[in-house]
Amino acid sequence: MKSDDPDYTSSLEERVEYLEAANRQQAFTMELAASMVHFHGKLSHTRQVSVIIAESQKFLKRFLLDFKLMSFFAVDEEDASFTLISCNPKDKWSEIQKFGDQLIDSGEFAWALNQHRGLITQSKLWGQSVFLHQLATDQRIRGMFVGVIDLHDQDLSGSYLELFSIVFRNTAYALESAELYRMLDDHAKNLEERVLQRTSELNASNRDLEKANKFIRNTFGRYMSDEVVDTILDTPEGLQLGGERKEVTVLMSDLRGFTALSERLDSQELFTILNSYLEVMTEIILKYHGTIIEFLGDGILALFGAPVVRDDDVQSAVACALEMQLAMEQVNANNWDAGYPQLQMGIGINTGSVVAGNIGSEKRSKYGVVGAAINFAARIESTTVGGQILISHSTKQKCAARLQIEDTLQIKPKGIVDPVNVYQVVAIAEPYNIALSRPIATKFILAPPGLIVEIALLKGKNVGDFELEGSIIGVSKDAAEIQTNGKLEKYINLKLALNYAGKTITSELFAKVTGIQSGKIETYIITFTSTPASAAKLFNTIIKQQQF
Repeated sequence: MKSDDPDYTSSLEERVEYLEAANRQQAFTMELAASMVHFHGKLSHTRQVSVIIAESQKFLKRFLLDFKLMSFFAVDEEDASFTLISCNPKDKWSEIQKFGDQLIDSGEFAWALNQHRGLITQSKLWGQSVFLHQLATDQRIRGMFVGVIDLHDQDLSGSYLELFSIVFRNTAYALESAELYRMLDDHAKNLEERVLQRTSELNASNRDLEKANKFIRNTFGRYMSDEVVDTILDTPEGLQLGGERKEVTVLMSDLRGFTALSERLDSQELFTILNSYLEVMTEIILKYHGTIIEFLGDGILALFGAPVVRDDDVQSAVACALEMQLAMEQVNANNWDAGYPQLQMGIGINTGSVVAGNIGSEKRSKYGVVGAAINFAARIESTTVGGQILISHSTKQKCAARLQIEDTLQIKPKGIVDPVNVYQVVAIAEPYNIALSRPIATKFILAPPGLIVEIALLKGKNVGDFELEGSIIGVSKDAAEIQTNGKLEKYINLKLALNYAGKTITSELFAKVTGIQSGKIETYIITFTSTPASAAKLFNTIIKQQQF
């Protein structure tokens, strides 16, 4: 076929046109693919709804159809409402809003939402075709695209509709991601605010806790050594209810005749005297690592060996008792300067098994002890006179340090069948080296005739009636010899009404039977535990008269 053949020329021109069209199609396809990648990337890296909608509009205008007006409606799935969120051009907003309302009322929005392809409808308002397409992900419908376009009565091809679906699906996913990011940002902000608030609350709680711990330590520190407080507060089980059996040394002290003294003083004076005394004794007990369990009025119950166990608990208790008795000189010197009465203290010590721990309920509890060893220590203490320290046989045996025993007494405490020995301690050797002043042997002055006493027996804190009568035959500053018309037991406490020359001197003289002298008539040695000023004045007068 020759080149000048008309058919040949026509065929060649058709071939050229075909190839040019194919090249244009290929170039368009490549540009479309590249733009689709760019479009997808843009949507993937933005969180702003306005930017997502703008990119979608830009892509639609460039590669798909020349929409005269494009708009996007957001859908609320809960109440099936639509809200116009974007319109291009913007000056058509009110018209599109009105047009959208008409489409919603006609049910065409609802119909379009159920389609996987676009919907073409004719607009009487615009006189042109309107294209609707849902914006949906696999999970939910995000909104609706509405575009006004002149199709010249032509149908959209399947490839166009498929491309539309891809664009709008990408847009829907981008809108969903933007919402998720917004929710995450809001959550992060809320979380940050909550963290800041919680941090502030924790800081405040920590400050309150520090104050509480300081208060607790200061409060506990008034009764226990720092080590005991640390043991209770710094261990998880420190404040749990319950106890454990331990061998401890129990120290009990009591002021002789303080009950009678309290009846003669007003409340302010009484508490001043008592607090001054307890402050001195507390410092000494804590110095020797004792645990103060209770203040029993004028009495003190202290433990050595609970909650913290030490190798020197027994000798520490004895050394503590000796120093407490020595400190009474300073206590009484302070009382003398303030015009208050003199005090005398007795101490009983016993070593034995107890159950020690937190007693009470979850709302109110205390560190306490129960056991026979406590009761026996109380019995020993009740036997003492002022200035005296008595220890049990078990304490004497377990005390590693050498003790100086002044006297051995045989007592029969309540609840014990056979008499037991207790020991009067006056000194402890190294490493403590503490000793009491050796008492000068009591020298009784012959009492004048007519020094009569009425006697009532004390059982604990209860006072019986004046059932016995007697006379004082010998007297000293702190003790007396008496004879009675009845029988008295050793270590029993007495209340005496003192009469001289037919006059009542006092009915508040307290004493303890500390000795019994056998003979035709038994004579009882009594040691005064509380001496009213009127009785002390009388005794001093008798002693001075006999000395001269």
